[in-house]
Amino acid sequence: MKDDDVKLGLSIVIQARAEISDATTTAGVDYSTADGSAYVDDIDFYLRRARFGLKGSFKNDYTFALIMRADGAGKANATQAMNFYEATIGRKFKTEGSELAHAIEFGYMAPTFNTANAVHSSSGFLLVNEASTSFVMSNRNAGIKYHLSAPWVNFYADIMNNSGDDATNAGEGAAVADKSGEGLWTSARVHISPEGEWKMDKPTESWAGKEGKGVLVGLDVAQNSKDNSSGTESTDMMGYGIDVVVHFDGLSFLAEYRVADTETKTSAATTADFTAEAWRVQAGYAFPMGDTFLEPAVRISAYDANDKVTSTSPFGTNDSGASGDQIELGLNWYLHEHKNKLQLAYTMWEAESGNADASIVRAQWQLSF
Repeated sequence: MKDDDVKLGLSIVIQARAEISDATTTAGVDYSTADGSAYVDDIDFYLRRARFGLKGSFKNDYTFALIMRADGAGKANATQAMNFYEATIGRKFKTEGSELAHAIEFGYMAPTFNTANAVHSSSGFLLVNEASTSFVMSNRNAGIKYHLSAPWVNFYADIMNNSGDDATNAGEGAAVADKSGEGLWTSARVHISPEGEWKMDKPTESWAGKEGKGVLVGLDVAQNSKDNSSGTESTDMMGYGIDVVVHFDGLSFLAEYRVADTETKTSAATTADFTAEAWRVQAGYAFPMGDTFLEPAVRISAYDANDKVTSTSPFGTNDSGASGDQIELGLNWYLHEHKNKLQLAYTMWEAESGNADASIVRAQWQLSF
């Protein structure tokens, strides 16, 4: 819908998935990576993403978004309940004759931190699976975000509730340390991309065969303070990340490294410090096939959730596995760019230690607009 004052658009993302897995724990027990069940199905069907909503603007200066989701429908461990994914209002500021532009957003959203989880839309992933770098540190809650756009640089900063805000937490002197108040999440990110033919407005994992060149470097930092999400401890985290995206006609390349230092207090006298880190390198090349594009892709990644512990945990039920090494091979068929595409991926994962491993085949059909 569009008139002189209001522009309104419908947003829909549906990712229907079929999954076949062969996964074992260190003890040699088989289980399904789709839902964690020990009763392994021949094949699991579920909706990885089911999101719809409205996005638009008022008088070109005010923006808004209201997105709902029911991700995971069909999984045995999914709630299948509809909830908010994004609900924001914003204001854009543009100075006449200046190359600088400003914007603020207020509401429920993700911070501009951690490319695999928040900066890159899942509808534009190169491989069907979310990368392990998304598990190092992330957040989604109510807050406020600032954006500065300038030649060569885009800068973002946000402050919001962390995932562990708890109005019932204990006061100072209680058995659990630092439970005297609710914490906050703060983060900042900068995108650097040169003007000219290599300019990229935003990072995108794949251009789905689109011609052109682009390079973008992203740097970010985040602090998560007094996160009481477990109800039995207080956690402070400091995270950092760097990522590089390169496109050259059919070629799409991405490299990312992410680390987070964590201090957890389970009592006034008990503190645990550890570091989590993850990295990934991935590439794909889209070949024209009539009016469509076929894109083989590969990703190599590693994840260590705790440098003080040698993990023997099994793969789990996420797109990417727990602490360990992972290799993924993919094939994408872009019928109409990312709006209508079919994806196939084969994942090979080994635990950081022990005999736990997983081999997974996932097929997914996406409609997104």
